[in-house]
Amino acid sequence: MKFRGQLLTCLKFVGPACLALCLFRFVHDYGEYSSAVAAQIWRPVPIRIKSCDVGHKHVYRGSDYYRPEIRYDYEVNGKNHEGDRLGFLFPEAFDHSSAGRLAAMHIALGLASRSQAYYNPNDPTQSVLSIGHDYAKEFKQRTSDQIKAGILAVIFLVGVFVGWDDYCSIDDRPAYARAITKPTR
Repeated sequence: MKFRGQLLTCLKFVGPACLALCLFRFVHDYGEYSSAVAAQIWRPVPIRIKSCDVGHKHVYRGSDYYRPEIRYDYEVNGKNHEGDRLGFLFPEAFDHSSAGRLAAMHIALGLASRSQAYYNPNDPTQSVLSIGHDYAKEFKQRTSDQIKAGILAVIFLVGVFVGWDDYCSIDDRPAYARAITKPTR
């Protein structure tokens, strides 16, 4: 029984960590969405492609994936700038397979064939190649996935606390739990 109590104590921290990760991802994606909306009024600028390739990325304890990599130069107000951003909320990761590599190459070549990028008039060092992709759909998909993960984390937490409630008698619980659950007479 002692092992079960220690396990439940450890598991109490998994749910909040998952919720925090979901919140962090949502805040990040919302920032990307806001940038994508703001980029709709960015100014076009001619570009010179420096390189176009498909990069292989290795994720520690995750799956490898391919992503298009494009580097380009552009000039604003007589100053040269370099960019490599494809777009905000742009689907950049493709499966680590020959089909994934071909899809990434198709995206890279399609974007590299463009003759212009879009730069932020308030900060010319910020630029993107694509502002016309369906960023709203990507944001909705990512948000939906984060909400599902958050709901699973809450269900997990409820399960752990129900297990904790079954495991401990009132006297074995921490002081804060005794104060909440102690029956009043």
